[in-house]
Amino acid sequence: MIRLFVLAIIVATVGFVIYQMISFLVAINSTKSQKKRDAEKLRAALLDKKNHLVKLSDDELELLSINITDTSAVPGLNPEKYGVFTSIYHEPLISFARKVYGAGNESVTVVITSQHEFVYHSAASKTQVTVDGHVIGVVHADGNLYDSKNRLVAHIDADDVLASHPVKVGAREVGEIINPMLASSPNPRAYTFLKPMDSDEKILFMSLTLLSLVEESV
Repeated sequence: MIRLFVLAIIVATVGFVIYQMISFLVAINSTKSQKKRDAEKLRAALLDKKNHLVKLSDDELELLSINITDTSAVPGLNPEKYGVFTSIYHEPLISFARKVYGAGNESVTVVITSQHEFVYHSAASKTQVTVDGHVIGVVHADGNLYDSKNRLVAHIDADDVLASHPVKVGAREVGEIINPMLASSPNPRAYTFLKPMDSDEKILFMSLTLLSLVEESV
């Protein structure tokens, strides 16, 4: 009798553990699916504005400001914010949408230029970066961007007490982006300096800096 009782307890315990594991995996997959749907929703909301954006050439990139126009928000437990970053001459260059979940340590951010679409899925201390439908890597809390083979390919000094954030692509520092929270000028440029970059370097640079710009602006 005692053996049967102990066996019943063991079976019940194992069953409970398996149930909890399955419930956890279902919840995780459900959350991922929901965030994927949310990212598509945010992206769709921005597509109408894409044709109105000025081409973000190297010259225009140098003119990007931290000024935001066309702002809107959807309040709630998981609030959404929308806006457009302009040049210092008030030309629309970048549109963005961002949805934050719960306490704010998880979010989905979509940033669109006339040429590219950046999607960021953030959870805890990591952010997956997708550019034009391709996952290019994961940004860690220390500002390191690792590619799909876990190679360090870029870095941003993300310390929020800095007036600007230096960015390296590979071993080369290629530019700095201003911290909007510490900007003193009424119409500051987003980038304090830029070095020439090839197309691949520019994508990595923008992947880091556009996320930083949105997060520190909204």
